[in-house]
Amino acid sequence: MVFSPKYSEKRLNCTTYFDLPDFLPYQMLTLALNAVVLFLSVGIVIYVRSNYMDMIGKLFPQLEEGNLGPALVIGVLLFVGVSLFNIVAVRRKVASIWMHKG
Repeated sequence: MVFSPKYSEKRLNCTTYFDLPDFLPYQMLTLALNAVVLFLSVGIVIYVRSNYMDMIGKLFPQLEEGNLGPALVIGVLLFVGVSLFNIVAVRRKVASIWMHKG
């Protein structure tokens, strides 16, 4: 990697310091929190759905009981999308903090 002489030594050290392990703890925290939210959400959906499906089954006996497949697929898609967005945001924020220190 060739650097232009216009960069100061502090700037060179700061920009070459970025590496995956610097961001890894924050990214793992983001993934863990998003996974906890996913599992709690699925649990709440299962609980609420079981309660209201009993009531709806009494009102409409001919109604078929559906499955949780679509809710799980959407939950996983949201987990992946939000996690990717958060990982990019964490990388940018940590990079901006390091850039302003130098």
